[in-house]
Amino acid sequence: MVDRSEVILALAGMMSGTTVIVAGMYTWLRARRQPESLPRETTVQILAQLDSLQQSVDTMSLEVERIAEGQRFTTRLLSERGAAQAEPSLRSG
Repeated sequence: MVDRSEVILALAGMMSGTTVIVAGMYTWLRARRQPESLPRETTVQILAQLDSLQQSVDTMSLEVERIAEGQRFTTRLLSERGAAQAEPSLRSG
């Protein structure tokens, strides 16, 4: 014979599981049916921030390119100076 407490425990477990499944399905269906839309003011603000961010990135990329060009120039000058200083020592040897 099955104990009464075991039956109550089994029924409580089934009811809890059913409640969780039904709540999950309800939430999923509701989210699928009604997509959230942002207010127009928020969308305009986000677009303005993205535009500002894009301008900042463009400015930084130009500055990085200028730095790289300066480093290439400096490297070329140092290598030419090193080659010019090495030539007299080769002649005297």
